[in-house]
Amino acid sequence: MTQSSAQTPDQALNQTVASSDPATQARILAEQLLEAQVAFVKARLSDAEVSDHAASLINFCLEQGKDITLEEVVSAQSIRDVVQVYAFDLNLGAGVIELIGAMAQRLYSEANHLAPTLQTLISSHQLEQWIDKILELDQVRHHLVQAVLQSPAAHEVIGQIISSLLKKQLPNWREQISEQLGSGWMAKTPLLPRLMKLLLQQEEKLLSIAEQHLSQFIQNQGTQLLNLDAEELKDIAWQVWLNIKDIPFNELSSGIEALDIEEFFVLIYELWRELRQTEYLQRLIFTGIDVFFEVYGAYPVSELLEEIGISKQHLINDGNRFLPQAIAALNQHHVLDQLIRLQLADFYSNVTTLKLIQQGLANPALYQPQPPV
Repeated sequence: MTQSSAQTPDQALNQTVASSDPATQARILAEQLLEAQVAFVKARLSDAEVSDHAASLINFCLEQGKDITLEEVVSAQSIRDVVQVYAFDLNLGAGVIELIGAMAQRLYSEANHLAPTLQTLISSHQLEQWIDKILELDQVRHHLVQAVLQSPAAHEVIGQIISSLLKKQLPNWREQISEQLGSGWMAKTPLLPRLMKLLLQQEEKLLSIAEQHLSQFIQNQGTQLLNLDAEELKDIAWQVWLNIKDIPFNELSSGIEALDIEEFFVLIYELWRELRQTEYLQRLIFTGIDVFFEVYGAYPVSELLEEIGISKQHLINDGNRFLPQAIAALNQHHVLDQLIRLQLADFYSNVTTLKLIQQGLANPALYQPQPPV
């Protein structure tokens, strides 16, 4: 009795392929090719030279990008659509709001730890440039002050503030008289109620006169501000700066708590949600997009990147920072090979691909390299 030798998996597979019909043979070979290509791509992405492969790809894309313009790759309308969705329509989820709260707590703590002085954040030279630029806007300053001084609503607000301050400063003499004379003092002294009424009327007249004069004084001071020249205003601003430049930043914000920062952000976000729906703001943003494409639409993509300050080395450095770690994480979670297979599987299961493989199996001579003439 003869003993048959055991077959290896490859031998068994070859025997199965040989005994199958041509269509099955093509399908089995296609699956083998798919697995081989997945393994090859995965190994290439996982090796230590993946950064070199990424650099080669970036070089190739930038080289080809010299002949491809921005408007060929993306349109102004597509950018408009993206802005419409993410800037005008998208609302932050609850998770982002919660994140803002956590960030506010941490930022508050960090901002108060070893806080720098104001002159560390902005130099005196920089502040002087800002002051000079603001003072150049002479017409704007005059217009704003005049608008306030000529506004009836502003005058009314100023009058209310002055009235409130004066009433708080005046002594409550009625209560003082009551305390001194005791209960029932009005019945004991019949003439006092008349005297009290007369004094109250005089007090109201005095308050009205004081309000008018103080309001007029404030308006006159505003007019005087208009008459100050740029050098005088600059000197005032500079004196203010000299008095506060050495104050640590956290002292200026000593009354602000972490919750205040969070609430300020929420208020700003709610304001933005309303403003972003206005036709005016959307028109300004879309105009900016249109101008960008008018200037850079005909630029080759490679030149555009250089024009805005992004060099080839920037792209390569970013690839080295993120690509190896991302690939390692995908590989660790057994996702990398699945992603590669998703990209290739349809090709190897395609009818045209299977027919080509079947033809190659039936006529191998057609795919043999021809000898040189």
